[in-house]
Parts: sequence; structure tokens; C-alpha cells
Amino acid sequence: MSIRSIILFVSIPLLILLAAVNGALLYFQGKAEMLSGLNDRALAAAITGAEFLSAGEQPDAIARDPLRQRAIAAAARHIDGLDGYYLIGGDAKPIALVPSVTPWTIPAPTAATEPAILPITRAADGRHHVVALAPVSPGRFVAARVDAEPVFARIDRLLHWIELGIALAAVVGLAAGWYVARRITRELDASARVIRALETGEVPGNGEALSIAEAEDLSAALRLIDANRHAARDRLERQLRYEDAARTPSNARAAWQQSHFAPIAATVAGCDIAVRLLGDAPPGCFFALCLSEGKAALVIGECEAATASDALAQAVAARGFFERQLFAEGADAALTLARAAYAITRIEHLSWDEDGPPPDLRLLAFAGPEMALRAQAYAAIDPAAEPSAILDAIAVLLEPDGLFAVLRRG
Repeated sequence: MSIRSIILFVSIPLLILLAAVNGALLYFQGKAEMLSGLNDRALAAAITGAEFLSAGEQPDAIARDPLRQRAIAAAARHIDGLDGYYLIGGDAKPIALVPSVTPWTIPAPTAATEPAILPITRAADGRHHVVALAPVSPGRFVAARVDAEPVFARIDRLLHWIELGIALAAVVGLAAGWYVARRITRELDASARVIRALETGEVPGNGEALSIAEAEDLSAALRLIDANRHAARDRLERQLRYEDAARTPSNARAAWQQSHFAPIAATVAGCDIAVRLLGDAPPGCFFALCLSEGKAALVIGECEAATASDALAQAVAARGFFERQLFAEGADAALTLARAAYAITRIEHLSWDEDGPPPDLRLLAFAGPEMALRAQAYAAIDPAAEPSAILDAIAVLLEPDGLFAVLRRG
């Protein structure tokens, strides 16, 4: 699919959706306000008539009084769309205060004691009406019917204009999307020509004018990328030549050891812990952090083998064994098995759980005796420090070679 099609397929539905949403909000809000005004008009007419008739003790007599009827008819002429004004209820026949022009089935009186609006009705001629009831006396009501057709006509006209607006939004979206897509396509074609020139090793020209700022930036970025690509290639070639010259079995083994025994800095079972290999640690050094349902254990050790590579392989295998079997076999059994299986010459382990983490700062070190004592003394200076911070300082100040672990209650 081309970018032109994507822009058109995205812009047109978005504009139509935006116009439709705004149109729907306008339609429902306008309709609600129009119907609310119509209901208020009918309700005001019914309440006014009810108050007028309830002023005397005989509402029927007042309603049949010709003078009063003329007064009511004169007042009703000021109510737009009034099409029927009746006193209903009781056992008496409905009394027409203002007769309806169109046929009207008078609603049956309700037991309501408050003015009320009945659901909008539709007469036999298809016209809509709003009917309001207002109580005059117990069981007697004034019913006012107001022609709602002008309001529904305005609602229909509003809907028509909204539909035209949505159609216009689609046309505008099509035109705008087509224009934007043409401009972007032209600029991208120019950038594509720059890319093809770079791929063939040619120097792209700067004479092609670009009118979109982002396209100009893209073209400049492509040239910069090409320059950086050449520079990076030159640096890589120099680095490869240097690494080829410096590559030795010991360097490769040290890198492999660091990748398999990455430093640990974590909080497990309520204990802050940091473990890492520092300096030129013996290849057989290993550490394993074992976890099981709120319990944790740290094992550090050193394996012995005929060659450094074999010692490193033993260390990796020992770590995997402890991570899988320490809690399954039990610490003592696992340590005994591991010593025999992996030629472990030195090993230490510390177990704890969430309810009983190590109470004090602990430093475990596999290094020379003097270096281990110096590290212990340095760690004791600030026992509240973070374990990883303590190892950072030991690495910088003491420059030791070996395996070090620091544990502290979290």
C-alpha cells in the first residue's frame, strides 16, 4: 500500500468521524433543548389553567362559564402551538376550554398529584404532540396539548445540515489528504534518490529543493548517516585489527568468565546482596544465588582442574548444580555431592529466609589472606553502606583479584 493511499484512508475516516461525533453531540443536545422547551411550554399552559380553575370551589362551573371560557381562549392564543385545552377527570365528560383543531383522544386521568408530561404522541395525521397534565382538584386535571411538529421539523432540518457537514468533511478530507500525500510523496522520492546515490557510492547533489522542513532534515540526516557509516566502518576495522593482535586464550577466557558470572546486586528474602568477580579472579571461582519460596542461599566456591579452561567449565557446572539442587537435596548433601563432582577446593555458603535475614553486615571473600583482611576492615568502616557501593570502593581502592560478596539486612 502506498503512502498516498495510507494518508487518504486515514485522513478521510478521521475527518468523517470527527464531524459525525460533533454532529451527534449537536443533534442530541439541540433535540434535548428543543423538546425541553416544548415540554416546559405545555407544562406551563396546564399549570396556569389548573391554577385558574382551582381558584373556585366549582371548577366545572368556572370552566363552563362563557365569560371565563373567552378569557381562557384569549390567553391561550399567546401559547404557540396549543392544540387542545381540556378539563378532564372524575365522572364528568371532558370540558373543552380550547377545543383541539385535530382529532385527539383525551388521555385517561392518572392518580398523580403533581404536574406531569406524558410521552409524545402521534396523531392519525402523523403530527406529533406533547401533552401535559396539571391537577386541579383530586381526580380532576387540566390537559394541555401542544403541537410538536414545528420542533420536529427543526430537528429534521438540523439533522439534514449535520449530514451535509459530514459529507463536506469527507470532501475536505479527500482534497486535503490528496494534497498532503502528493507533497510528501514528492519529498520522499527526492530522499529515495539520495539513498540510491549513497548506495552506489555517489555523492548526492544538493541542488534539489525540498519544501517540507522534515524532508530537508531527512535528507541532511541521510548524508550524516552516510558519513557516520564510513567513520564507523573505519573504527570497526581498526578495532578488529587491535583485537586480533590482542586476542589471547587468557583474555578470551576472562571475557567468557565475566559473561557467565555477571555481577549480582539485588534484594532477596529481606537481604541486600552484591556479588562480583574483581580483577583477575581465578578461573575456577563461582557463585550461586539460590531461591525457594521465601528462602535464599548464597554459595561461593573455587574449583580446581588441570587447565584454567577446565576449571572455568567446572565452575559454571557447579553454579548450575547449586541453583537446581541446593534446596531440593538439602544444603549439607548438596555441598558434599558438589565437592566430589566438581573438584571444589574451597566453598562457603550462607542461608537465610524472610523471617531471619543476616543480622549484621557480612563480607565473604576468596582472595589472598591479606587482601581478605583488608577488605573486611574496609567493609566494617561503614556497615550501613549499600553492598554494591562497598564492592565498588573495594574494587577501586584495593584493586583485588578474587571473588567478593557483601550481604546486609534489607
